Amino acid sequence: MKKTVNVTPSHFIENLQKKDYRSIYEQLSVNYQGELSYEALEAICEEVMKDHPTFELVSRMALQEFVEHQWLAKEERLGIRAWFTEDGRIHFLHFMPVSMNANSDNVLTANTYQFPFKGEWMTFWGGQNEILNYHYPFESQRYAYDFDVNRNGFTFDGAPDQNENYYAFGKEVFAPCKGKVEAVVSNQKDVTPGTVTNETEPFGNYVILAHEHDEYSLICHLKENSITVREGDRVEQGALLGQCGNSGHTSEPHIHFHVMNGRDPYSAVSIRIKSEKEPVRGTFVCV
Repeated sequence: MKKTVNVTPSHFIENLQKKDYRSIYEQLSVNYQGELSYEALEAICEEVMKDHPTFELVSRMALQEFVEHQWLAKEERLGIRAWFTEDGRIHFLHFMPVSMNANSDNVLTANTYQFPFKGEWMTFWGGQNEILNYHYPFESQRYAYDFDVNRNGFTFDGAPDQNENYYAFGKEVFAPCKGKVEAVVSNQKDVTPGTVTNETEPFGNYVILAHEHDEYSLICHLKENSITVREGDRVEQGALLGQCGNSGHTSEPHIHFHVMNGRDPYSAVSIRIKSEKEPVRGTFVCV
C-alpha cells in the first residue's frame, strides 16, 4: 500500500505555519529519525516560527535521487533547506541563519562579463545570500559562482571517483571579458572526486585576468596542464583559457568564477558581477 504523503514541497511552509510538526517528522527518512527525535524537531520548529516569518521559495535543484528546495525569510534572515525523494520522504532538513544584505550588494562591476563557458551549465552556488551561495559570508568570494554540468540531477555517468566520468571535466573555459593575463598556475594535479582535496593550493590551476577599471577575474579548478595562455598575454572576451578540471580545494569537477578589486584572491574583495544574467543556485545557464 502506497504511503500517504501529507507534506509536499508546495505545502511544506503551510505545515510549519499550522504547527503540523508531526507530519513533517513522520516523513523524515528512517535514518534521519534515528538522529533527531520528534521533541528536538518540535523545539527547533517552534524557535524558527516564533516570530511568524514569511518564507518564500528561492531555489529548486535536482541532486541525484533528491530534489532540493530552499526557502528564505528575508526580514528574519532565516533559511530552510530540504531534500525530498520522489516518494515524498524528507532525506535532509536544515534550518539556518542566513548572511545577507551586505552593503556591497549595491555595487556592481564597471565591466560587463559573460560566463566563462559555452553550452548549458548549472549554477551550483550563486546568489546574494548565504543559502543560495555558500561563498557569501566571505568578503573575498562573496559574489563567486560555482558551475557544473548537470543532467537529470547527475553531474557524472559511471564511477563517481573518476574525473573523466564527470560531464564538466575537460570542457573548455573562456575569458569572461577582454583583458591581460595577470597570473597563471597550471601544474596542480586534479584530485580524486569526493575523497581528496588540496588544502594547501585551494584554487588549484587558475587564470587571473586584469580588466579595465582595476577589476580582476579569477577562473579556477582548471585541468592540469590545460591552460593555453601565459602571463602577459592579452585576450579578448571569449578567448580560450583552458579546460575545466578538478584541481585545488574541490569536491568534483566544476568552474569557480568571481571578479575582485585586486590581483591577490586572498586579500582582494569580491564584486557583484554585472552580466546579462544573474543566476542563483539551481539555475541553468546557456551561453
